[in-house]
Amino acid sequence: MSRSLFLIITAILGLLFGLVMLVTPQIMAGNIGFEPAADLHVILRAYGTAILGIAVANYVIRNEPDSTGISAVLWANVTFNGLLTILHVYWVAIGTLTVAAAAPGQVANLFMLFGSIYYIRKMGADA
Repeated sequence: MSRSLFLIITAILGLLFGLVMLVTPQIMAGNIGFEPAADLHVILRAYGTAILGIAVANYVIRNEPDSTGISAVLWANVTFNGLLTILHVYWVAIGTLTVAAAAPGQVANLFMLFGSIYYIRKMGADA
């Protein structure tokens, strides 16, 4: 898969997850097994906004040749999705989330995490 196609797919995934969190946080809350609540909606909307921001960056830079800019976006993907992976494992371990509730988001996180690492290594970007 080309890096451009990878970034388009990550942008679409981010758009889908981010919009659901931003526009209909009660649906996301229900999907992960939480009771919809105003406080949770605030957090989900903020989280959705962050995901949308990364999705936009991935889409905008999709055709960029090897550069500092593409490296920065890929490293942002690694940071965001790597930390989310750690949080998902922690939340499952302490019983806040079930594996079934975490799985859809985690599959997307791992795709973006390892895909970004692959393309960073492929272009030799280490900064």
